[in-house]
Amino acid sequence: MPASSGAATAKDLALKESDPWDVGEIVAGHLASKGFCLLDPGLGGEVLGQALRDVADVEDSGRLCRPAELIAEGLLGASGSGRIAQLRAAAGAALEPWEANLAGEGLEKVDEALGDMAAHVGPYSGDLLGHDLHMRSHAVLHDASSAALALVAPGGSELTEAEASHWLFQFIRGFVLCIISLGPDAGTLQLTPFAEETEAYSLDLRPGDMVLLRSDAMVARFSGPGRCVLVSSFLLSTAARMEKHDTKAELTPFAQKLNDWGADRLDKLKADERAQDRTRVPRQWLVAMNKQCFRGQHMAVRGLSMRAPTTWDENTFCQTSYASPDFMVEVPLMRWDHSSRYNDDPECWRFSQTYTRHAAFVDGAELFDNKVFAITPAESKTMDPHQRVVLENGYEALIKGGYKKGQIMNSTGGMYLGFGTGSSDFNFMEKTAGGDEGSFGATGGSAAICANRFSFCMGMRGPSIAIDAEDASSAVAIHLGCEGLQRRGRLTVNLFSLVGGIKLNLSPYFWPQRQAMGTLSKTGRSMAFSATADGMALGDNATNITLNAMTEVVDNTVVVKEYNELIGIVAGSSTGHNGKSAHFNAPNGPAEQEVIALSVRAAGLSGFDIDASECYAYGGYLGDAVEASSVMRILRLAEQSDAPLGMMAGKTSSGNSHWAAGAVAFAKIVLAQQWGCMTPSLHLDVINPHIDAFDQPFTFVGEVIEYDMKASYTQSMSRGFGGTNASVIALGDMDLDKRRPGPPPPERDRLVFWPGGGGRMDAAMVPRRGFNVAGTFTRWEPEPMEMESPGVYAFTLTLGENRWEQFQIWVDGDPRKCLYPAVPKAPKQTAVHGPSASSGGHAWHIEGRTAQLAEPSYGAASLADAGGDGAAAGGELVDVGTLDRGLIGARYRIRLRVVGKYRLVDWERLTGKPQDSDLQTALESATALPQSSYLVTGDFNGWGFQEMTAVPSEQSGEARFSLDLQLDRDGGEFQIVRNRDWDQVLYPFEEWAGCQDPSAVGGPDDESYGRTWFLDGRAGDRFRIELQRSRPGGRDEKQVSWTSLGNVPLTEAQLRDVQVPRFAVFGSWDSGQRLRGLRWTGSCHR
Repeated sequence: MPASSGAATAKDLALKESDPWDVGEIVAGHLASKGFCLLDPGLGGEVLGQALRDVADVEDSGRLCRPAELIAEGLLGASGSGRIAQLRAAAGAALEPWEANLAGEGLEKVDEALGDMAAHVGPYSGDLLGHDLHMRSHAVLHDASSAALALVAPGGSELTEAEASHWLFQFIRGFVLCIISLGPDAGTLQLTPFAEETEAYSLDLRPGDMVLLRSDAMVARFSGPGRCVLVSSFLLSTAARMEKHDTKAELTPFAQKLNDWGADRLDKLKADERAQDRTRVPRQWLVAMNKQCFRGQHMAVRGLSMRAPTTWDENTFCQTSYASPDFMVEVPLMRWDHSSRYNDDPECWRFSQTYTRHAAFVDGAELFDNKVFAITPAESKTMDPHQRVVLENGYEALIKGGYKKGQIMNSTGGMYLGFGTGSSDFNFMEKTAGGDEGSFGATGGSAAICANRFSFCMGMRGPSIAIDAEDASSAVAIHLGCEGLQRRGRLTVNLFSLVGGIKLNLSPYFWPQRQAMGTLSKTGRSMAFSATADGMALGDNATNITLNAMTEVVDNTVVVKEYNELIGIVAGSSTGHNGKSAHFNAPNGPAEQEVIALSVRAAGLSGFDIDASECYAYGGYLGDAVEASSVMRILRLAEQSDAPLGMMAGKTSSGNSHWAAGAVAFAKIVLAQQWGCMTPSLHLDVINPHIDAFDQPFTFVGEVIEYDMKASYTQSMSRGFGGTNASVIALGDMDLDKRRPGPPPPERDRLVFWPGGGGRMDAAMVPRRGFNVAGTFTRWEPEPMEMESPGVYAFTLTLGENRWEQFQIWVDGDPRKCLYPAVPKAPKQTAVHGPSASSGGHAWHIEGRTAQLAEPSYGAASLADAGGDGAAAGGELVDVGTLDRGLIGARYRIRLRVVGKYRLVDWERLTGKPQDSDLQTALESATALPQSSYLVTGDFNGWGFQEMTAVPSEQSGEARFSLDLQLDRDGGEFQIVRNRDWDQVLYPFEEWAGCQDPSAVGGPDDESYGRTWFLDGRAGDRFRIELQRSRPGGRDEKQVSWTSLGNVPLTEAQLRDVQVPRFAVFGSWDSGQRLRGLRWTGSCHR
């Protein structure tokens, strides 16, 4: 391990000597390549002295404390973080035990330096580090003196839940740790990467030094013989809840340890929740505890089948709900002819007519496969379509739940179905004449027999009940189904419970009655919670859910059943009645609140554990207001929670499916929990004035809203016309496999190069004669590199007239042993691949070109001059480009660094920066550059090469070239290639360009595809193409032009050549982007 040498470690950067525009890119580049950057922020001794005096004031206030061992490990170790205090800028706010007020001019300037560095690095962090680091944590004060360690007990203080939450956030989100040493003594910062086969590397930190390090790639430990005070701050990722969605997120060892401590702590809190005082536990911990752990008997949703408007697939229905569809359509003729039943008159109900003509309908209600259930065609013909759909839909739910027909037969499975036992539309629909029901008539149209027929056909011997509680029917069925799975005394427990409900609108018989009661919407839309609500819209649906017990007892131990796929969990449920109230069907707030509270209690939860509520909300002006108040009071106000509660209303999209409504709502929230988002509602423009919607901890979900955590609790409410209320609590976990993955992040090595070394170099990498550079500046001929120091090989190049260069490094000058980057045109400090013969054309790219932009100036005068747009007219032109920007003739030093198994290619500009004072030196170097060759390629020469002739020029630094040619056919497309290199092509900015603007020349580069100059000549025309290239002030200027030299008839030999077909070839060597002409040799094309 390299030890501290007494001499200060060489700095990577000094802020006062650097261009402020380059600081962020330089620092981010060092972080991306070697994982740390040591620099001089230029604070000065006066600032450091004042900061140390401010630290003494913090110490006197008693705010420096010994952190818990897990926290110290995640910072600078037991010695580097002997005592800490996180500095808060908000004076007067309540402080945690580990916090202190940021007071004092010295500490404020140090904190400002940390903020400035975060602002420098942030814009480049996404591209170079893979994370957008545009936030930073509060500064942390570290007392690293040995005297401080002697004042506290070893092992650190006891870790609390609040402290763990605070630091876990920073350890997960923090990717870069920025540290400033205040002194008064120097110390050593030891860096050890998490990667295997790496050696520790030590930095000597002197007072005033700043170091940034990749906290996601290495561990930092500070130590020193005297007293040293440090100030640090994490640069935090701005990715929202990255730990929630990133399935491949890898926590650092310290974050993982703290996360494991939190998980164990949650288990202990849940196990001892009755014995412990939970007032000291942060509320977010209680919420997480109830979502991670549960007590009591929960019921598992194992299978789910649904027939909904437009689809028979439950997942499609859920995903479609995120787009807020409106499923309402006019009554189709397949159901009945509604023209004789429709009347716009509000009093039309008196004549058995209705003013609504919209509803949501399920397709294929008339379809049935009777052979599966051993039912004769004669009997199936007389059956109520509700019975047929229940048979198919229920059987599908059991199959999805993992039950085969042999397991179902003679089992104790229970059937709980929400269905109107005396008001099925089948009894009121128009039937074909004939009266052929026969003996089947007694059961074919019986609503009470719907659940019994399913149990009969499937051989289920458990309870079989059809429940009619109007719109609360299927929610009551879910509650009873869960009760049937509970172990109580010696009663036989259901093997499974098939619960659900069904409603098919087969006749408008009851529509006038609902209109007379004022519960039917004239617009055919359920406008829940809206000031324009006028009743419910009607809808079809059939939903069946397979439930079984979540846990079982094995060897006197309660274990979770490993059965079929777990779709969701019924955490708790309850049902009740309004009792004696103002009116038979009037909403009763206290009764609704009681049912909601009982379901929350049955789940072992508190109101603030519930994230959202799927409300009954059918579109009643008064009922919706009462329900919103009831839900809000129990789930938020009674718990004094300010976490917003999402309130959803699915009936605004698919209508009220009556007996199936509770099952539809529960199924939708369970499926939505797998996607981690709440489904939006429709038709809410103006909120119902009876709802207190302002300054309240709830929100009406009008767009897709994510749940706060992967696991979520959602409450579902149902209410029947006769006063029955039912509430069900669903627990769901986001299925990361269902979420459509975003674009994969670019693959990056955490550390491209480690100066401490580690591992051994591959034998093929060791050169016998040395390393060589081959690139555009050597015309891809190898040139030897010199050994600058042990493990460092260097080469100096002069920037050519293109103002960019590309290169590779060849071991022993052999192109079959090529070192190359992972991507084309790679910048410096990127990973080195090879040696290999297949580089794919990848090369490092030195970009010296710049663009000139007007630098804006601001102020009162400039605002007046510029017309108030904030930028002064006539601002100075400034060069904008990369760190490597340079003039023609600029000199660069390329270095290959080899330490152990690590390799790095880097370079620095020695001279020739556009703002440098040594412009003349760069211009003199440019005159020594070798003469380039230029060749014309076009359709007249089969896209081969015709070399241009150099023309003497009277002006210094100007090169002129020309070529005389004759067209052998009409046309004349061409480009110009430098040094026979297809990556150095001159081209116009437009396709088929003329010579109206000779200076509109692009390149030389490899972006010429599809852009050519066009001579627009005829066979026999002669042209002179001219290229003028100059470098005034070290910059590159180009002009391409041509003149016509008249027409000369083609010779007989030329005419014969014209008759020969032309062929061109293209292939994978240039990604199929360029044609290469084949010439006729007399016997073949080649």
